[in-house]
Amino acid sequence: MTSAYRRWDIPLNGKALWSAPLATPNSRERCCASWESYDCYKHAPLFKCNLHERIDVRIYLSKIIRWQSYTDCRRHHFYWFIESEQDPDNAPVVLWLNGGPLASSLLGLFTENGPYRVDSNGIKLTMNQYSWNKVANMLYMETPVGVGHSYDENVPEPHSDNNSTMMDNYFALESFLDKYPHLKKNAFYITGESYGGVYVPMLANEHVAIINAYNIYDNCPLEMDPYNISQAYNTNNKLFKQAQNVKQQVNCPHSGHMNYMNRADVRQALHVRSGAPKWTSYKGPQGYKIDDRNGSQTFVDLIEKYRIAKILVYNGDFDSVCDFITDGRFVEGLGYKTTDEYRPWTVDGKPDGVEGGFVQHYEKGISFLTVRGSGHMVPTDRPEAALQIIQALIGYAKL
Repeated sequence: MTSAYRRWDIPLNGKALWSAPLATPNSRERCCASWESYDCYKHAPLFKCNLHERIDVRIYLSKIIRWQSYTDCRRHHFYWFIESEQDPDNAPVVLWLNGGPLASSLLGLFTENGPYRVDSNGIKLTMNQYSWNKVANMLYMETPVGVGHSYDENVPEPHSDNNSTMMDNYFALESFLDKYPHLKKNAFYITGESYGGVYVPMLANEHVAIINAYNIYDNCPLEMDPYNISQAYNTNNKLFKQAQNVKQQVNCPHSGHMNYMNRADVRQALHVRSGAPKWTSYKGPQGYKIDDRNGSQTFVDLIEKYRIAKILVYNGDFDSVCDFITDGRFVEGLGYKTTDEYRPWTVDGKPDGVEGGFVQHYEKGISFLTVRGSGHMVPTDRPEAALQIIQALIGYAKL
């Protein structure tokens, strides 16, 4: 990366500490911190974050204004790129997509697998010892347009569906790799959770041509045959009403990241446009059309047509949104032979180590695993196990 970016410390306690721009030859042409437009790109500066023992975590923030396939500069995709702590020039690039649909991937950054945790007041950041950027370059993309800081200049409330989101992601990722061409040689992994189980394989199917290899780490939802659910629906409603009368405290996650992202100094540091609405982590399903799709065929195409090296489908075994039984049956229904027994896996890889869950490996690099004691958001509920899983996917560990 060029050193011609302006540096500062990420606001940790309400203040952003600025230093002078770094001078280099041709810095006027190369520095992207001035919001001048170069080929319809506008780039925010490079962050240098120093926490506790001044751990150097460099973060690149950019707003992609135009993709090569568009003739105007109206669609703005926001992403946050975090370099690996280990050999970032050669470390794999991992794209993370939260689901929803219409959930911000920055939710994953701050509450799941990113390098920071925000306190409940949105004032202080602390390091996450199980951050995925310990082993990979992490790319968090707010998608589709209309989510988080991503927006369309002409359409205040853009409507999306699976196909338009896939194309948005395709062109945004293509532009990202064009801007940072040195990353094209790195192994590339597409990961996500919840409705990311739709985003991930669809993007992988479309995007194989622009990178050197594809591997995907996927969590629900995949495919379910249509059937009459009226009786089950009525039964579930009855059970939920009974559960509402249970006098028990439920520890819900705090919303400190919401307070942090809407602080004036943070919005200024992120170069959020003037007049932009309040940042939210989830817009709700309004305005998104969920299309019928053949999830099985998408996976078969990835395996047979595009020769994807690895596919990993995972579920928390306490997940009531995306249950492991349904997803396990989906993977089994793809028709590939198992290569070993359905067996336990451990977090540290040792036979007598901390139990992680169960895993089943199939031919063609397909794996399905469960995470013991985790709900819907595995990196939040079992962060050490989630780090072990991503290490196994990129070849740094075994399950």
